[in-house]
Amino acid sequence: MAPTKPIPSHRYYYRGYNTQGQYISGELDSPSLQLAKIQLKRQGIRLERIQKKSLWLQFKHCATRSITAVEICLFTRQLATLLNANIPLLQALTLIQSGLQHPGMHNLVHRLSTQIESGQAFSQALAQHTPHFDSLYIALIRTGELSGTLEIMLERIANDLEKALRLKQKIKKALWYPILVLIVACGVSLILILKVVPIFHELFTSFAVELPLFTQWVLRLSQWLQDSYLFLVCSCVITTIVIYYGYRHCPQAQYQVDRYCLSFPIFGSLCKKSLLARFHRTLATTFAAGVPLLTALKYAAALSHNSIYQKAVIKIHDDIASGQQLHLAMQNTQLFPHIAIQMIAIGEESGALTEMFNHVAERFETDVTLTAEGLSNLLEPCLLIFLSLIVGSLVIAMYLPIFKMGSII
Repeated sequence: MAPTKPIPSHRYYYRGYNTQGQYISGELDSPSLQLAKIQLKRQGIRLERIQKKSLWLQFKHCATRSITAVEICLFTRQLATLLNANIPLLQALTLIQSGLQHPGMHNLVHRLSTQIESGQAFSQALAQHTPHFDSLYIALIRTGELSGTLEIMLERIANDLEKALRLKQKIKKALWYPILVLIVACGVSLILILKVVPIFHELFTSFAVELPLFTQWVLRLSQWLQDSYLFLVCSCVITTIVIYYGYRHCPQAQYQVDRYCLSFPIFGSLCKKSLLARFHRTLATTFAAGVPLLTALKYAAALSHNSIYQKAVIKIHDDIASGQQLHLAMQNTQLFPHIAIQMIAIGEESGALTEMFNHVAERFETDVTLTAEGLSNLLEPCLLIFLSLIVGSLVIAMYLPIFKMGSII
């Protein structure tokens, strides 16, 4: 008896709602589409869509997940504007969805609308999309729902997100320009050393003259790079993977990298000021929304993208919980500048802590802007000179023997 051939199985992607009404998505293997539907129905899943997985679908799902902070900020601003115009939440989401071009954002707003239609609160729907909405965002929306001031909360969140985006863009601009110039400098130098210098090397070997010391050094460097470039590439890739993995999974490695970033000349000061601005802006937003200080500090710690400041904020939280004043708890960490501590102390004494948080946040945001602009203006000529020196030195090293032979003749 001939052995029966196994039935080919296909992978299907589905999305829908479970028995609790929660939105879910996933994949399963099944011989056919009909059997896949039956299998999911037996599990109590009410399907919204199911289709066979393909390369295009995988790309589409990657695009769906690649929702940036800019799209979330724009969505928040649009929703706040529509709610301020007395348009109901569900209708506002439908209007926003109709004008979206990004497939991932369109799908996200559609899910939110479907979940609200099924009876969930807006904050509950947002809580099921935590990769795109952080804990502070959800908490402020929940506070707005309970107090009946959802449009005001959305306005505050939109203002906060816009300020954070502007700050992030200025820092990126200040950091990426020197990195890009250094990459170009290294790329041009490698092309000259690996492709151009060997041609001159063959030419110089035909001359029975002693080469200048600088030229000999460049030729040795070219030969060494040709012999060991594979080892160097593998070493760089492995080092990058180890650092990335260690930063993501090892707290000690993350702490050391964060400490190095803060101690790096010029750029460390820029990162420190941005962290301080974000910390005080978070407290200002949460305080204005009526969130207690201890809860606000938990959100500030969660949103601090630096393990050193995260531990410091947790320590501040513990000190205040034990009865200490905020400005003294901040002073004990030795990470906050004196001016910020003094302003917070005045805010505690006068009962105007929210205003002081705003003033301190605006001060550091201004410092970040001025530092980033000054850094760009300073580095631009320095990096161009650096690039010119590298390329010029290689050219001079190759032409020195020719100049020497010309003088002899």
